[in-house]
Amino acid sequence: MTTTVQINKPTLQFGSQGEAVKELQRLINSFLNESRLTVDGIFGSVTEVTVKEMQERFFLVVDGIVGSKTWAALITRRNAELPVLRIGSQGDLVRRAQERLSIHGYALGAIDGAFGPKTEAAVKRFQVDHYLRADGVIAEQTWMELSYLYPYVGC
Repeated sequence: MTTTVQINKPTLQFGSQGEAVKELQRLINSFLNESRLTVDGIFGSVTEVTVKEMQERFFLVVDGIVGSKTWAALITRRNAELPVLRIGSQGDLVRRAQERLSIHGYALGAIDGAFGPKTEAAVKRFQVDHYLRADGVIAEQTWMELSYLYPYVGC
């Protein structure tokens, strides 16, 4: 069961400045466990690119705008609104999960947004490698582990 986290933070985007931007930069650095962003309170191009990466990591809409869903994911380190995916599921989130698995070496055939037997087998291999219950279903714990993987090729 997932619950929605209510976050009372300002919406931030390229050009924003101030303490909320510093908080955002600290949250991102903490999640990444590195000081990628200078904590200067200026939402510039590097912060925007990194926000987009974080949105991709958490399977959010990738727009570079930090609204309530992006704040909630950064604060809780998970996207609590993701559905359970299994055989028969279809759509953009299936495609994005397939891409993430494929990028990290979990061969699953076509990246087509359709959760079939090959996707299920790839999910099971991923779950075994990450010490999760290998049921082939993408639920809360599997989503969390997928979020920790870098979302782009060559990583």
